[in-house]
Amino acid sequence: MSKPKFKISCEAQNGTAVVRIDGNINQWYNSAALFKSQVEALLANGVKNCEVYINSSGGDVFEADEIRNEILRFPGEIIGHLGALCASAATAVACACDKVIAAKNVSYMIHKPMTCVSGNSDEVKADLKLLENKELEYAQMYADKTGLPLAKIQSMWMEDYWMNAEEAETLGFIDEIEGETDITPEDVENISAYKNAPKITATATPKTKIENNQITSDMRELLITMSGLPATATDVQLIAFMESLKSKAAKVDALQTQLTALQNSATEEKAETHAEAAVLAKKITAAQKPFYKKNLIENFDETKSLLDAMPGLAPLSSTISKTGVPGMAEDRSAWTYKDYQDKNPKALAELATNDEPHFKLLFEAHYGKKLV
Repeated sequence: MSKPKFKISCEAQNGTAVVRIDGNINQWYNSAALFKSQVEALLANGVKNCEVYINSSGGDVFEADEIRNEILRFPGEIIGHLGALCASAATAVACACDKVIAAKNVSYMIHKPMTCVSGNSDEVKADLKLLENKELEYAQMYADKTGLPLAKIQSMWMEDYWMNAEEAETLGFIDEIEGETDITPEDVENISAYKNAPKITATATPKTKIENNQITSDMRELLITMSGLPATATDVQLIAFMESLKSKAAKVDALQTQLTALQNSATEEKAETHAEAAVLAKKITAAQKPFYKKNLIENFDETKSLLDAMPGLAPLSSTISKTGVPGMAEDRSAWTYKDYQDKNPKALAELATNDEPHFKLLFEAHYGKKLV
């Protein structure tokens, strides 16, 4: 697996300069001009405070020094946030920060600066002198950051000295510990390249791993505003927030589906009630009921007004002759339920079918209970 390409950026977020350093610090010259111009632009706009996110295995000490010097140009508070790894020259950038906050699962490593020399004896002596100066500079930098004696630093880094977050905090290299961060396969590879490196396991999952679709600066600013995460939040954290939004959206969709089903059920029931009432009032026939029910569902107010305006058919009892003339229909207008039973049971059955409201009134009056 090839080492991830070195990336560095500086942009304004909510009035603060946010610097991001990812990967092995090398070939700084490829991005130095752009990074310096970004710093210049923010300083010109009055930006004072700076937050630095570091997830780096270190690299060239001179390039790290240039980055450190650029960051120190911000006159306000400089806060450092450490991801899964801060080692070697990357610690020089961390020590430039007024406050260092590290992920709970950070791997923090210091060692003596190293170099490769070649040439004649004078050239080798010059390179050795340069290395000794850089070694003393780093030892003093660590002593100033931690408050540890210079001799203590020099005894610690005889070999690569690895610390977890708790030890780094105890010794003073970091000031505060925050939640865990995802560890990528690249982080595992970078750590394993060092001697005495701690054994760590990648925790990034395919769902949160970033491939070619890096989060753009516009997306980042929006997501940070929405999530409340710090301006130095990693892409993995922001993608996790996006996934949580998707999960919440799925729950909202499920609730909306339930609500729609309840609304449809209520509409169906209301249409059924009014259509049936129209049938009972002899405004429409049972055969016409499905047609009017469908219209009540689709346009309730208009269809209800139409049904309300319809005249109902006269009850059967009102069409019966009251003359008492032989050969004419019986006058049943004053008949009780018992009258129908005694005088004309067939008419009672017809009344139940053709004039249910009238039949219901007679039934309830006779038996003294509601007809179900």
